[in-house]
Amino acid sequence: MTSLNLSTSPFISVRASAGTGKTHSLTNRLLELLLGGAAIEDIFAATFARKAAGEILVRLLRRLAIAADSSNPRMAETLSAELALGTVNTETFRDLLVKVTASLDQLMIGTLDSFFVSWAGSSRFEIGLPAGWSIGNERTLTRLRRMAIQRLLVGDTISNTTADLATLIVQLNGGRLAIGLEKSIEGIVTSLAGVFRDTLPAAWNCLTLPPEISSQDISTAMLEVLAFSFTDSRFTSARDSDIERARALHWDDFVQKGLVAKIVSGDLTYYSKPIDSDVAKAYRPLIEAARSALVGRIVLKTRAMHDMLSLYTQLYDGLVAQEGVVSFDDITRLVGDAVSNGRIDSARWRGIPSHRHLLLDEFQDTSLSQWRILKTIISKAAASEGTFYCVGDEKQAIYGWRGGRSELLEYVGKLFETGPIPLSTRQLSHSYRSSPAILDVVNTIFSAIGSSVALVDHPQVAVQWANEFIPHRADSSKQLLPGWVRLRTSPSGHKKKDTADCVMECAAARASALAHANPGATLGILVRTNRAAERLIAQLQSRYGIIASGEGGNPLADSPAVELILSLFTLIDHPGDSVARFHLSTSPLASMAGLPIFDPLNRGTFHEASDIHRRTLDALRRQLILDGYAAVVDRCIRDLDSHGSPRDRRRLNQLAQQARQWDSGDLGNFERATLRTDDFVSMCRQTSVHDVVPSPIRVMTIHKAKGLEFDLVVLTDLDGKLCIHPPNIAIDREDALSPISGVIAWPSKQVQSLLPSRWQEACDAGPREIVREQIATLYVGLTRAVQGMEIIVAPSEPREKNCPKTLAGVLRTTLCPPGLATPATILYEHTHACLTGCDTLDRPQVTGGATETAFMPQISQCTPIVFRHRSQSEPPRHAPVDIPSNTNKSNIVLADSLLAGPSQATFARGTLIHAWFEKIEWSTTSPNGFDIPDSQTLWEIVATHSPLLPKDANLEKQFRGMLTIPSVCSHLAQPALSLPDSIVVTGLACGPAEPTLERERAFAVRTPNNGHVVSGKIDRATIWSRHGKPIAAEIVDFKTDFLGVSPDEHTRAIDAKIHLYSPQMEHYRMAVASRLNIDPTHITTTLLFVETGMAVRTLSLSTIST
Repeated sequence: MTSLNLSTSPFISVRASAGTGKTHSLTNRLLELLLGGAAIEDIFAATFARKAAGEILVRLLRRLAIAADSSNPRMAETLSAELALGTVNTETFRDLLVKVTASLDQLMIGTLDSFFVSWAGSSRFEIGLPAGWSIGNERTLTRLRRMAIQRLLVGDTISNTTADLATLIVQLNGGRLAIGLEKSIEGIVTSLAGVFRDTLPAAWNCLTLPPEISSQDISTAMLEVLAFSFTDSRFTSARDSDIERARALHWDDFVQKGLVAKIVSGDLTYYSKPIDSDVAKAYRPLIEAARSALVGRIVLKTRAMHDMLSLYTQLYDGLVAQEGVVSFDDITRLVGDAVSNGRIDSARWRGIPSHRHLLLDEFQDTSLSQWRILKTIISKAAASEGTFYCVGDEKQAIYGWRGGRSELLEYVGKLFETGPIPLSTRQLSHSYRSSPAILDVVNTIFSAIGSSVALVDHPQVAVQWANEFIPHRADSSKQLLPGWVRLRTSPSGHKKKDTADCVMECAAARASALAHANPGATLGILVRTNRAAERLIAQLQSRYGIIASGEGGNPLADSPAVELILSLFTLIDHPGDSVARFHLSTSPLASMAGLPIFDPLNRGTFHEASDIHRRTLDALRRQLILDGYAAVVDRCIRDLDSHGSPRDRRRLNQLAQQARQWDSGDLGNFERATLRTDDFVSMCRQTSVHDVVPSPIRVMTIHKAKGLEFDLVVLTDLDGKLCIHPPNIAIDREDALSPISGVIAWPSKQVQSLLPSRWQEACDAGPREIVREQIATLYVGLTRAVQGMEIIVAPSEPREKNCPKTLAGVLRTTLCPPGLATPATILYEHTHACLTGCDTLDRPQVTGGATETAFMPQISQCTPIVFRHRSQSEPPRHAPVDIPSNTNKSNIVLADSLLAGPSQATFARGTLIHAWFEKIEWSTTSPNGFDIPDSQTLWEIVATHSPLLPKDANLEKQFRGMLTIPSVCSHLAQPALSLPDSIVVTGLACGPAEPTLERERAFAVRTPNNGHVVSGKIDRATIWSRHGKPIAAEIVDFKTDFLGVSPDEHTRAIDAKIHLYSPQMEHYRMAVASRLNIDPTHITTTLLFVETGMAVRTLSLSTIST
């Protein structure tokens, strides 16, 4: 099937359990492809996180580098034996390492999002992207989403009457009035916009309104029911209550209580006594009335959702088109649409990659929108001489909430059934991560999970987990690794809420004890929710003085010192903010804000803003405008320098860095910098940064911990409900991977029994998916530990009769004997090669010099560097820095920019030829008037500029050919001692002058229009002087651009290059004029295209403006 020299099947699916070396498996496949002859540009390896993609690339290069080491040839033998490719020597690995590193721009190892973005960049017009589009960060996208919601609410997009808007809102809330309208709508559009875009309008109208029962029929049915007499008083009481609820139209209660609940469920018994069939028949009209009301409410709510989503997506798409900011989900959807309808094919000529060898990591998290694109690529690989390799694990499928479909692991094999080579499957279950103690507990839990009473409501999910689970085994290298697992209860509280607090406190206490007992170990506290992570970080800091880090860093404003400065900025925008005023008046920044120190005995003065305070705030506002935010922050930092902890000082430095970025406008995708301090404060509060001093404890959700490992793990937050919130909608589809055929608003449990069987099945499937994902989350949390793990759960409630239906309950029923979980008790402990009850790991301790930890910060006592503050007449200190080639920016997209850009090899060639030309000096002895470097000198330059560029005799030949072109020679040769005509025509007198050559001259100059600093390097300049004073200059910039083939193409290209490079050359002119005090009109700027010898003058600033 494939012409590659592979030792394995071209089509492989790997099921890799946690810690079994999936990254190693992926790099093995990459090495096999590269050594087997696959072209680098034909390979695409994708995963779901940039960090994971970076790890794959680093692992690949590291393994190649080790095998290429000629001093240890055994490593090459070991790697080639592992790959089963025969004997591969170190020279082969070295050549491959050079080839890969020289072509990293062509080796696609990244995220699926980055892959789809590259497609979108080449087909922006075919898929409907705005011309100047960019990927927005979460803050920017949230702003656009809320703007769309606000326009929806305040505009006349819904209807011309306020009544229609009110009706729509009531329908969205199931017929009830509710507060928090904007938040409610945001929750709906955030979770359902993707579903709306993937469905046709008919899918939202698949449930019809039931026929309405007349009031006469309802009254008649009531009389018939009341006519029955019962021997059991409980029947009579239930019947009377049913009728009262029907009269009051309380249909929700009507169908879930009394005799009606039994009749609806099909269980015609009440208190173990039969319900007469005639009684059930008499109830039917009332049940139909309830069905009409309750199902009708669902129909109206579904339509209201559709209308809301339709209006919202129109407004949101308009904002996206206006601002040019899109999300990765938008890109995936648009590219998927273009792939499905064939529009993408019309853009392939622009450089859309056509990869033949696919490697997909975390395949169980692939969404259907991503699958629409991947399916086409995989099918082509299966039908041609391509390869396919995917790695996944259903047990770690924890991203169903964002569209991940683990069923694709099974389905993907169908794409290869019609081909000559089927998809082969491998199983990885040997762990290279964990001690046998960890794996023993994992095996015990998931082997017994099928009979856990905590999952009695979801037996299908539990049994499936137990049947599909393959026991894990530690690799031989880990068999003797000591380890332990403990299941521990926290102390109990007086109330359920108090007990939840006790669980968090116990987890923090145990984490602190374990961190102190194992100072060199990594420790992770894993929880289910972000809220729990925030509480634990606060607990560790307040109770134990430990600054734990969260995944992605901690909020910048988590320091008291930073909060003080933010209060000052808040007061600048809101002088009446009494909270900020009180905060500052009790701090070292009181005088800076013009506030007296707070006097608790004289509070009256605090509430009144003094003239000094007002004038001080006015002065601060002026300073912000003139000097920028960084200057004000620096001033605050000086006032706070002698206060606070070393960590506070580090946080203040990070705040100063954010202020400098705000001043320069270098905010990435954050909203544009403004003079409103509210915006700056908001940005700081939403920014998370890593502390430069690593914390011994990391706190994160289990989702964020996926792919990570820790020596020690504290696992908690497992006592919440398995289904925390019901879904917003129920979805009907033929199977898990089929298109959506129907959508309804999620019905309550009692209403589900009134729906058609199709929708009852759909509603049963929703919770099953949630519970399956919750169990997968537990699996991921349990498999992060290398040696030690403590699991903290709540104790039994005082009147507990059954084990709670929670993840904690799953652990109790699979690890412990039946019974109550008493407070502050170790319910279960399992050890391997270590003592019971010991907190200390048997592992090598970190040795060496003292390092700073979050327990005992040690900051060296250095003399601080104090910068002089500029005067108001001086320009801003932190001016933005540009490079000349980036100064010709506009919103216009040139057609040639849509073509594939130059490769890294082309760029390296141009850079090298530049470097060779820049080394050429004048010569009085050479007939050419300049020295031509010998071959050794040229390749010494290569070693400096492009060490991985192979020695290419043809490239040197091309360079020497350029040196024979007359126009090139004339610009390189030493001129006569007389002012050239090109300078004379600028207005200087002809006659003798002394030339001086400058090569590779660096410069930095401030532009007069916007104050930006432009820095760069001038390739070659001849400075003309008379009597020792510079009077003129000739600037030459070497270009290797391609100028076309035909004369017409040549002319158009030259014209375009002049306009493209003129701003850059004008900055060179400004730099030379400023440095040497030369009149700019006496400085010429020339572009020398060394491939053809074409030399052209660039335009002056006035000409550019015209």
